[in-house]
Amino acid sequence: MKIFKLLISIVLYVLLNDPIFGQSIFSRPGNLKVEPGSASHFNLEWTDQSEGEEGFIIERKKKDENYWAKIGFVPVNTTQFQAGGCLAESKYAFRVRAFKGSIYSEYSEIKSSTTLQYPNSQQSKVVESSTPRQGEGTMLKLANGDIQMYYNSISGMGDRDISQIARIVSSDEGKTWSDKEIIFHEDGVSLLHPSVVTFKGGKIGIAYSKMIKDVWTAFKVFRYSTNGGQTWSDETKVSGDFHEYTTGSHDRFVTLSNHLVVNVVHSVLPKGESRVKGKLLGTDLFASRDQGLTWFRLNDETIVNYENPYGLGEFGFYEASLVEYEPGKLVLFGRSATGFLLRSTSEDFGKTWSTPEKVGIQHPLAPARAELIPGTNKILLIHNPMKNLTSNRGIDDRYILASRISDDGGITWHHYKQLEYDGENQYSYPAILIDDNTVHIFHWKTGWDKETNNPTKTDLAYRELTLSFFTED
Repeated sequence: MKIFKLLISIVLYVLLNDPIFGQSIFSRPGNLKVEPGSASHFNLEWTDQSEGEEGFIIERKKKDENYWAKIGFVPVNTTQFQAGGCLAESKYAFRVRAFKGSIYSEYSEIKSSTTLQYPNSQQSKVVESSTPRQGEGTMLKLANGDIQMYYNSISGMGDRDISQIARIVSSDEGKTWSDKEIIFHEDGVSLLHPSVVTFKGGKIGIAYSKMIKDVWTAFKVFRYSTNGGQTWSDETKVSGDFHEYTTGSHDRFVTLSNHLVVNVVHSVLPKGESRVKGKLLGTDLFASRDQGLTWFRLNDETIVNYENPYGLGEFGFYEASLVEYEPGKLVLFGRSATGFLLRSTSEDFGKTWSTPEKVGIQHPLAPARAELIPGTNKILLIHNPMKNLTSNRGIDDRYILASRISDDGGITWHHYKQLEYDGENQYSYPAILIDDNTVHIFHWKTGWDKETNNPTKTDLAYRELTLSFFTED
């Protein structure tokens, strides 16, 4: 009997992996349903009629397009998908098929539907607009209830323009904000990408990037304050000397369950070739055991992805957001040039990491922000859910800002919520502060000239939502 069962298993394995017989064994998905969920997404559902598949691939075609695009995938036995990044009041067709490796079922029947209208009410409000470009912020709440927001205040629209670290404060839970105050500035040096952290005892810390213009060098530094940000310590270098050009996205501090405080950075690779823009970028994590007095690299090797299918000027795995979703189990969600969000995991508190792989949702050349909802295993993700397949710039597909929830460490996602979308401005670079049942969100609001395909001005926008908005249907 055991030999018979073994033979049956071998036969099934061969058939499922045979390019001729495998396709006939995979029945195509049935009963595909497509319903509009908002101005930017559809809810898809189908029936799994296959055995032995790895998962399902979702493809989409806009009414006026002549090609089908792969816009998502889900693992085995998953029969739902939320297709984000769609244009308002537009008709789309969808189809789904099962896969295992390079073997595919036939496609499901094609189903079409039309997205809803643009929202007719204001979403976020602009709270700072005094320079051509401001944003990439980070928030903390003091014991007295004040919410402090630290951010870039940049003299021009370019990445190479001089930036200072500024702060605004709200004493009424985000209803009103103070005038801008410059906290850190240096002649000839750009100070960017702040992240803040609160330590036990009320001490607060801030890390930010220093870009030295004349020598094309960048690194991360840290300061702390024992009086709520009234005065600050001298700088301590965070990022070490592993790479000569290291920065990192904003709002990237995480305190782990083993009490390590971690700041996520990225670097141009390899060392010595950072003077020509368009190089590979990789991610590292730097940690402190002593409330920021000293720092060390947590990971053994820089985390990298080499895919660049659209020939973009920047590629790799960078501007990553870190979550500890179970004790000792960490996940990074990173920006890439693949057209999808990338995910890398660690099961030893960040010492070793898996090779970054695609998450089954579209994502442009922009950073996502992920945060564990306190007291749960749910990850809140705020990101741009679209990828313009005809663009090789990677920066002109940030018109929609949306959120999703994951219960499985970021493998699958649900509860798509459209946060910002008006068809005129771009919304990106979010920061998150979860305070009990309130979620405070800051992000870029960028005016866009569609004729020249260039930004005109970037303001700092703010929105406050209840936690239940993200987690309930």
